Order: sequence, then C-alpha cells, then structure tokens
Amino acid sequence: MKSICESDKAIETSISVCIVNWNTKDFLYECLTSITPYQQPEKLEIIVVDNHSDDGSAEMTREKFHSIRLVANQDNRGYAAANNQAIEIAQGEYILLLNPDTRIPANIFPVLKRKMEQDPSIGLITCQLRNFDGSIQGFCSGLPTLADEIFLQTGFDQFYPDNPVAAHRTMTYFDYESEAEIEQPPGTFMFLRRQVLETVEGFDEQFRIFFNDVDLCKRIRDAGWKVLYTPDVYIYHHKSASIKKNLAQHLTDAFYMRRIYYRKHYGAFWQRLLSFFAPFPNTGKASYILPTSPGIKSILFVRSSFDAHFAESLELVRTSYPDTRIDLLTTRYPDTENPELCSIFTRIHLYNGKRRKIYYSLTNSLLKKTLKNQQYDVVFFPHAAVDGAGYWNIIFFALALSARFIVGHGVDKRLTRVYPHLFFQFKYIFVYLSAHLLLFIKSRQ
Repeated sequence: MKSICESDKAIETSISVCIVNWNTKDFLYECLTSITPYQQPEKLEIIVVDNHSDDGSAEMTREKFHSIRLVANQDNRGYAAANNQAIEIAQGEYILLLNPDTRIPANIFPVLKRKMEQDPSIGLITCQLRNFDGSIQGFCSGLPTLADEIFLQTGFDQFYPDNPVAAHRTMTYFDYESEAEIEQPPGTFMFLRRQVLETVEGFDEQFRIFFNDVDLCKRIRDAGWKVLYTPDVYIYHHKSASIKKNLAQHLTDAFYMRRIYYRKHYGAFWQRLLSFFAPFPNTGKASYILPTSPGIKSILFVRSSFDAHFAESLELVRTSYPDTRIDLLTTRYPDTENPELCSIFTRIHLYNGKRRKIYYSLTNSLLKKTLKNQQYDVVFFPHAAVDGAGYWNIIFFALALSARFIVGHGVDKRLTRVYPHLFFQFKYIFVYLSAHLLLFIKSRQ
C-alpha cells in the first residue's frame, strides 16, 4: 500500500484538523472553504487524507488549497487507517477529526480550546450537528452493551423511546440544548487532546469503516477521560454523504464490524449468544434455499427503511416464483427510482406509520384486516441482517399474518434463510419475554 504526502515541512500549529475523504469532492471543497479563513489566526494545520477517490478530490485539493497538507493514498485504506495516517503526521497539541461533509459556520476553535484548558479531565469534545435548514441532528449514543443489543434487535428502543434503559444506545431522550458528558459521539466531529490519542494508540484498524469511533470512545473512557457534548459550538452536516454512494456494501460492513466489536470487548461467547437473539442467526452453513412446498400462491414482499438489496431480492423472488402473485408492503410509494420494479406487484400496500420502520402494532386496523385477508403463504423481506437491529418487528408482522414461511434475504454472504411459521412462534415468545425481563431488572437497578 502506498501513499503520497505532499508536504512534510514543520509548521507552527496548535490545532491539527484531520479530514479523511473518499469521493466527496464537492462536500470537501465546501468544508475546506469554510475552515481556511481561520487557518492563520488560529494556527491551524489542515490535513486531508484522500482514500484513492476517483472523483478528482485529490486534484481539487492540490490545485485550490495550497496551504493544506494532502496525503493521496494509492488505494482505499479505510476510515480508521486513514485517520491514523493523519494523526501520525499531525503536529498540533489538539487534533480535530472532521468529516468532509461538514461546514464550519464560524470560528469555533477558541471555545473548544478554552473548554479543554478549563477541565484537564476532558479528553474529547463533540459539538452540536445541524442540518442546513438549522434543525438539530440527533446523534449521541450510549456505548453498546449486551443489553443494548437485545433491546435494539427486539425493537424495544423504539417501543420505549423515553426509557433510558431500553433507549440507552439510541439516546432518543437526550437534550441537545444542554451541555453534558456522554459516552459516544460519531466520528463526524471529534476534538481531542494529542495526549489522549497517544495513550489509546489511535484507531483500531480492524474496524475499517464502522464502529471505529465507537471503539475509540470506549477506550478513551476506559482510560479515565471524559467525553463532552457542548451546544456552545455547532457545525452543519450532510448525513452519510460517502456511505450513500455504496449503501449495500457499507451496510454489510456495518454488521460485520458490530460482531467484531462485541467479540473484542465482551468475548466470543457473548457475541455468539447475541446472535441467537437475531431473527436470522449466523449458522456458518451453506446457503438456504427458498421454500419449495407446493401450493405457494401468494407472497408478501416487505420493503422497510433499509432496502439496499431491494432489487436483488425482488429478482430472486421473481425468478423462483414466476407464476406466483407478489404483493408489496412499503413505507415509500410511489417509487420514483425503480418504477419498473413496482409495476410487477399485483397489489401495493402503503404503510403510513410515523416511523420509517414497519411495526405491526402501529399499523391501522384497516390495513391489518386487508393484509390478513390476503392469506399470504410467504412473507419475504430483503436486508435481513443476521445480527440485525429491529427486524423482530417485521417477524412479528409475519407471525400476525399467519404466513406458512418467513424468508429473509440477508446481507451475510447473501444467504437466504427460510423458517416455517412455527419455529418463529416459539423463538419470538422466548426472545420477547427475555427482553422484557431484562428491561424490568435493569430499570430497577
């Protein structure tokens, strides 16, 4: 693996701003344009590590921002490794890890430095993230625990959004107008002491794209440092600009990284146990096949909020059941991106819940009755994460419709997992009761 650092000269600096970029040239230009006015007065060192973009990001940076240190990688090393590259050559006492899809609205650096100087126990500061319409983005998270994973997979974080135990991971109850110590901000904006990064030895590069910020925050807190959220500073942020460019692969990577995180911090036993609570546990066996039982006349194809494999899964179903009626249950209709795909469905049921995810308990009575009357033989849904979050709510949907088979086309090696209705009845009851018991016990602690 090779990289080219185009400036190694020593400069006088107090803050090093480190930006890892991959194919977000336009966002990167906006970001750098918003920072460079403060480069001289605040003695900023700005480092851009480009992960072999093919959109001209490196060339744009080289041509338009001569005062910026550019590291042009000859391959995509991933987010964690690229950040470590920037940290290694950074010379500032403080290091700001910043995503390229952000914009700095004002000189935020004096406030950040003052907060660090006032409290030596603070190791990391994050700020308020805003959409470009001024609304505040929710992003603070609790560091993942074993209980969090169970609540996430069973959908309890959505069923009990105001419960600090069930929603510990998603922190839907957090007040973004108040300064507070938190457990884990995203890697979008992390203002750190150099000493902290030296103590924890930077990012763990086995977390190539996802969970590297989670792992870093856990190690920072384990080392005794505070992580502070402050609304006194805010920036503008485009959500997941680079991730959206290859959503299917990134979602797949995210699930693998989550497993690695639990195995690293809790051990292989607990990681395997958590897999049991997933609707489609990872068996490591060969691919399952679609049900071939005779008499399959109707299929309900469920499209939820994450649908990176929608077209791929739909083609699998069409090929396997060319003469079977296929209906669609969707949260988004009409589909302007894939109108030809929607044209193959006999009926399209529109779910009008307040959330983008599909919850049977939130579905109106008329739609429930309509779906029930269709007597679907198979309920099929794409993106069935083998260690996925919140997919039990779709399983519950399938159970309520009394389908003969429940099928999930997973991101895990693209396995298609098939279980009869009866299997999920027993497993769902066990998981649901276990999660309620766990919530009761932890709420009383």
